[in-house]
Amino acid sequence: MKIKKRYPSELTNFRCNGCGECCKAWSINIDPITFKKYEIRLSEKIEGLEYPFFFEVDGIQHFKLYDYSCVFLLKDKKCYIHKNLGSEYKCRTCAVYPKLEILNGGFLDISLTFSCSAAVEILFSPKTFSIKSKLINAAPGKKIKIKLLDDIEIDYDLYNSIEIKIIDFICNNNAFSFEKKGYLISFWLRSFYEKVKESGLSKLSKLVKKSVAEFDEILKYQEELAETISAPPSAQFAFIISILNNSRVFYGANREKAKKDFFDAISKLFDFLKIDLYGGYRPSVSVRIYKDLYEKYFFYSEREYSEVLKKYLLYNFFGKRFMLNYDIIRGFNMQLTCIVIIRLIAFASAEINNSILTSAHLADSIRFIERNFMHANRIFTFWSGKESETSINTAPFSKIIFEKPILTH
Repeated sequence: MKIKKRYPSELTNFRCNGCGECCKAWSINIDPITFKKYEIRLSEKIEGLEYPFFFEVDGIQHFKLYDYSCVFLLKDKKCYIHKNLGSEYKCRTCAVYPKLEILNGGFLDISLTFSCSAAVEILFSPKTFSIKSKLINAAPGKKIKIKLLDDIEIDYDLYNSIEIKIIDFICNNNAFSFEKKGYLISFWLRSFYEKVKESGLSKLSKLVKKSVAEFDEILKYQEELAETISAPPSAQFAFIISILNNSRVFYGANREKAKKDFFDAISKLFDFLKIDLYGGYRPSVSVRIYKDLYEKYFFYSEREYSEVLKKYLLYNFFGKRFMLNYDIIRGFNMQLTCIVIIRLIAFASAEINNSILTSAHLADSIRFIERNFMHANRIFTFWSGKESETSINTAPFSKIIFEKPILTH
């Protein structure tokens, strides 16, 4: 049977650079079918490799880590399994990485995860983001539903029409900055949710088609609505403190070999932003320091690096990184939040190194976010905290995180 495979056009240019970073700092689970092969071919000690090779958690086997690296990562940064047994012996996770695959009904959507340095290079390519599709021979997958918000669910096919419209708007509309597009989409999604909630699920399909058809008209109203909402400095400041404070937990004493330069950068910027928590959030010397940093580094490369982050958002949006675990509205705002954190860490790193913001700072920041905010188990605790602190499922939140720093005193 044939199904439709959809993928970003640049994905065909992806090539592994052999850096070995994907084999470090996280334990990878092994699918049962592959582990049966390992029980036959990897049942005894191997010269030059640590032993044991695997460990079990809740009935699932994982590759064991030694000195923060997979037991099968060789000194030449090659994989022992791939090198000596062949690619057919790689587990599902290793075989697919850094690609993300979602099989739903007659669709197979493929995107990328940017914890991979070779994948990050694609973001800096001057080529524009576009989706290609072709028919392939494969069995259709189980039908997936995606939550719009709370208990309202949308069929995958209906969601695709929303997704295509939003991707087209981000790629081809030149009337708004990338940042403004971000929060206008959030407002549009929220207005759509309100209409569905008011009209009932029986009219869901009709409402999707109507909202997509009248996208530009509805967006104009949402723009007017967004302009009436002013993000107070206290809200921005509270959000920044919360993000940086939570970011620090990913680098504890037991992870000395993690990227120490980022921990130093985050710590220093956090120190810039210290305030009297008991006295409430208020403009102070630390806020002015942040404003100076923001203007010095953020604005300097905003146009150039917005294109990189725009492509990052598009890949993640098409890959439904947060949508499948949370919902569409909350998931989109989470992706916008990641972009804010990337910029914060990138210009903090630039400040630590007394340099202007460069593509290297941005690339390292993207990989940091992907490893710690996308893959780590603690991501769920992190985002749960953001939910209660900032009402991330509301449209105004998306505007607050993209507002320029404002000083009223």
